[in-house]
Amino acid sequence: MLSGALKVISPESAEDVLRALRVPAPSVAVRLLGVGEMALGVAGVLIAGRAVAAVVAAAYLLFAAISELLRRSAGDDLASCGCFGSSTTPPSIIHTSVNIFASLVGFAAVIWPAQDLLSELGEQPAAGSAFVALVVLATALLFLAFTALPRALAPPSPNPDIATFEVRRL
Repeated sequence: MLSGALKVISPESAEDVLRALRVPAPSVAVRLLGVGEMALGVAGVLIAGRAVAAVVAAAYLLFAAISELLRRSAGDDLASCGCFGSSTTPPSIIHTSVNIFASLVGFAAVIWPAQDLLSELGEQPAAGSAFVALVVLATALLFLAFTALPRALAPPSPNPDIATFEVRRL
């Protein structure tokens, strides 16, 4: 849901990604894609079930394929993966791996379907509340995995704008 909302707010990076894939996509199309992502997230939380899990799994499998295709073809030429609006993280193996893992979780939910969140909260308020807190935490960690981790693991690039200092022994 977060990535969809950020695409609605700031579609430019996703437009660049789609152009790199030679798919013409005006801002309105990217924003509609973002709305679709949000709707799928809401359906996963409020409706659940095998059909929704299958669509979520397929969506993440598509995201994995796109991120891997971008990683291999665009490389350093693409400043952003387009996942989170104006975020400037290039596509990486982390993107592909996380999307594959999310797809596997979705396919597992097809086999072992879960209840929707509202039913779970009604039956087990304490467990449901803990689950909501874990989902929020996992979302924050995934956001960091997609945005900060690839930058932290990237080799340092020389920046001529930064002054270098020589350390001398006294």
